[in-house]
Amino acid sequence: MKPEVTHETIPITVIPGTPNGNEVPCEIQGPKEYVANNAIFLSPDVEYAIEFTLAGNDFEWGESPFWCQEGMCPTGPTNGRITFKDKGGRKVTATAGASSGKALSFYRLNFQDPYRCDPIIINT
Repeated sequence: MKPEVTHETIPITVIPGTPNGNEVPCEIQGPKEYVANNAIFLSPDVEYAIEFTLAGNDFEWGESPFWCQEGMCPTGPTNGRITFKDKGGRKVTATAGASSGKALSFYRLNFQDPYRCDPIIINT
C-alpha cells in the first residue's frame, strides 16, 4: 500500500550577494529540516509549495522567475515535477509534486535581466 501524500509549505528567504557577471551568489535560508548548505531537501512522499521571498532591494524577480530541470542545469521553466506557480511582489511560489524516490533537481532563480542564481533541490 502506498503511503498517503501530505502537503507542506516551505518558506525560503533568498539573500542575493554581489554579482559575478550574470551570476548572483545567493544564500538560501529556511527551516533546518529542509535547508542545509544552500540546498533544499524534500521528502519523496510529500507535495510542497516552496515560497521564495527575495530579501533586500538590489534585485527584482524577472519575467520568468523560476526554472527547474532534473539532473542538469535548467534550460527552461520546468521539469514537470517542480513547477513555477505564482509571482507576487517579493515572493515567488513553486510547487513540487510527490516523487518516486531520490532525485536531484537544479533550479534557477531569475532576477531582472541579466541576473540569475542557480541552487539545487535534493529528493532524499
